[in-house]
Amino acid sequence: MTPVALPPAGYYVDPDNRSILREWDGTRWTDRITPRPLGLDPHGSVASHQASLEYTAGLLANERRQHSILSNLLADAENTIRELQETNRQLEAKYDLALRHFLSPTVQTKPPSVQAAPSKDAPQDDTTRQAPTVTAAQSRESPHVLLDLHSLRLRDWQEEALTEWRARGHCGVVEAITGTGKTRVGVAAIAEAHQHGYRSVVLVPSIVLRDQWMKELQALLPSVHADTDRGVPWEVLVATVQSVYSRSPLVHGETALVVGDECHRYGSTRWREALEPDYVWRLGLTATLEREDEGDTVLEQYFRGICYEVGYERARDESLIAPYRLAFVSVPLSPPEREDYDSLTDSLRKLRSKLVDGFGVPAEPWGSYFSAVSNLAGGGCRPAQAYLGSHAQRRSLLAEAANKITLLGGLAGAVRQSGHAMIFTQTVDASEEAVAVLQREGCESFAIHCRLDDSEREETLRSFAEGELHAVAAPHLLDEGVDFPEADLGIVMAANRSRRQMIQRLGRVLRPGPDKLARFVIMFAGNTVEDSTIDESNDFYSICRPYAAACERFDLENQGEIERVLRFLGYHDDPTDKPHAHPHQVIDAPQHGRFQGSIGADTADQESSPGNPTAQEPVILPQLAAPPLTTTTLSGLLRTLDKQGIVYNDLRSKGGCLWVYGGPDLGQYLEAVAGEDAVFSYGYHSRYQRHGWWTRSV
Repeated sequence: MTPVALPPAGYYVDPDNRSILREWDGTRWTDRITPRPLGLDPHGSVASHQASLEYTAGLLANERRQHSILSNLLADAENTIRELQETNRQLEAKYDLALRHFLSPTVQTKPPSVQAAPSKDAPQDDTTRQAPTVTAAQSRESPHVLLDLHSLRLRDWQEEALTEWRARGHCGVVEAITGTGKTRVGVAAIAEAHQHGYRSVVLVPSIVLRDQWMKELQALLPSVHADTDRGVPWEVLVATVQSVYSRSPLVHGETALVVGDECHRYGSTRWREALEPDYVWRLGLTATLEREDEGDTVLEQYFRGICYEVGYERARDESLIAPYRLAFVSVPLSPPEREDYDSLTDSLRKLRSKLVDGFGVPAEPWGSYFSAVSNLAGGGCRPAQAYLGSHAQRRSLLAEAANKITLLGGLAGAVRQSGHAMIFTQTVDASEEAVAVLQREGCESFAIHCRLDDSEREETLRSFAEGELHAVAAPHLLDEGVDFPEADLGIVMAANRSRRQMIQRLGRVLRPGPDKLARFVIMFAGNTVEDSTIDESNDFYSICRPYAAACERFDLENQGEIERVLRFLGYHDDPTDKPHAHPHQVIDAPQHGRFQGSIGADTADQESSPGNPTAQEPVILPQLAAPPLTTTTLSGLLRTLDKQGIVYNDLRSKGGCLWVYGGPDLGQYLEAVAGEDAVFSYGYHSRYQRHGWWTRSV
């Protein structure tokens, strides 16, 4: 049977509605319709078919004409938009430049620069942001604004570092261990850029570091306008990388200096966006540049590698850091802790093998391995998620081992005698527990962690800086950006995660000071991954151990080991080791009578204090008869002191002393009212910076 021939494509009378035409595509009806013209045969005869074809041809021709017109209009509109965008960009640039010149006339928007000489080992990649090429002669123009660089009092190594940085075209990383003074190098580079008309941007990873940079710049370069607000005129902008990585602080056409503090952080996928190509001069500052991931290539290509290094040997030889002692203390796990540790370690070993063999995770280096596992876990990979979970459990187990807490309590005497002590923990709970132990031992301390708001953290750090606290404990917040030159004791309760973290933590107590000896205690669980004798990859201290003034290993399984550690740290058990007594201001009073102090001695060194009549003149001693001081009559003594307006502080409930503030003459009064059962000693309360009488016998 011969198949029926289908009509050609075109518009035909709609079978369901004779008043319209519907499109036939040659095989089926479509949804496209149009009104039926007058005179078309409604019955679909040959004549009507011919008319339909002609009408269809007319419709198609009309559609092509309309499409051509619309295409031309669209092209014209796109061209107009591009022209308007370019005009707007040019106007915006002119406005920005005019505004900057008006508000900050020292700014030079196109300052001279030098093409950075590429390192021999630096890979060349056309896709890498490279510094613009400018002749060397341009960089030797007359200074724009003269600054006294000698006032910065640079050390020899800092001068040498700047010389090398200049020789490499004002590009490079200064890698120097924490505590040696990298910030001063950055300030000098900013001063030099200012002389050439550059503005400078200091990138920092935290608000704490931002505030410290502002203090340094205001103290060392007071004539240069530094600010943290990009919305006001500035010559130096100190900004967190989080605030500038997605939006450049520079105006259009401007080139500038960037100082990347803790620059190793800026190799990450997100923060590398802050490394703008318009920063012609580039200075990176870090204690250790290596990241052990692909960010190393990013930093190498942007900063052109390390231009100057300062290690522990030179830092020790030139007294750039304080001499230091290292105490490695092996702590045994309890039987339940050991059982959990072995189980988690076995699970991690099996999961690691599965991830490397089955999922293509690189076995080395550790940074690349852990990054790949984290990415897989984020994508829902169950073995990767299980690995991260077990890894976190094992770290917490080791960080919170019971015997580490016991050891910390045994070291409380050394904490009290320290200038400032920093306790480095792994978790928030561990930091809180460390503080609780120290407070029970009479050490004023506080934990700093992410659960506190900014104001609480700032208040705690202020109290620590002013000597109101013996110690602070934190999981990670003390690793970077805190600067307490008086700190001379560091206690690590959890193994360092990297060489960088070790250098940063050790550097917190290494800042030099008169007659300062830094002490560093590293607790580790014996026969675990924390033990460098078992896992040499964790021996991050191999680079600093040879240059320590003393280094010793202790094992808490041995009897009397805590006492040995205390002696190694220089702890001495004498009457001055009381809560809140400063180790460097030893109580020096004649020994006579029941009261250790000179009755009627000169009171010129007393501290002035409102409400304390002994602060500026001797107390008028009332002739009072008092019964012996006992726990039942203590409240009566305190009421008497209140009545006389004598300031005191009762810290016995916290393991401390009863302090009664005043000069030597106050001893007669206390002798009259305290009775025979109380033995007061005259001394100096460093926390409140006052002299007074203390006792623990009531």
